[in-house]
Amino acid sequence: MSTDCGGDCWGCVGEVEAEMGDEESRARVLKEMIQGLRPLPTKEGYWPFDQARNVAAISTEQVLLERALITTVVHYADDHSWAFTCGRAASPEDARVVSMRQVIEHDPTLLEISDLPPGWCATREALGGAWVRCEGTDAESSDA
Repeated sequence: MSTDCGGDCWGCVGEVEAEMGDEESRARVLKEMIQGLRPLPTKEGYWPFDQARNVAAISTEQVLLERALITTVVHYADDHSWAFTCGRAASPEDARVVSMRQVIEHDPTLLEISDLPPGWCATREALGGAWVRCEGTDAESSDA
């Protein structure tokens, strides 16, 4: 971790250190993005997910059109893809393909689970609520 140089350099240094894998810097940068103190990483700069901004992810009509809260996230082990759903039962017709960038623009708090390992899921009950992480993708069974 770099020391305070006395100047206003955290903006650049923080992202560089986060990209290099420094966990403290990563956590601080993500917190600042969620709080709106740093621009969201939707176009350039530090991107914390293992899939690029333009890679497809799965969501639902309820999330995208009805603005339902994303309460369930699955990071699949087989292809490292992601699903962001509202936790309500949905029919296969409700599934939508979106980019990772679109999901983060929709809900920046999802940056909190960007380090979710493949083969894991995370759930929460409310916006700003704590994510509960679990190994395996059992949470997907409650959401089509």
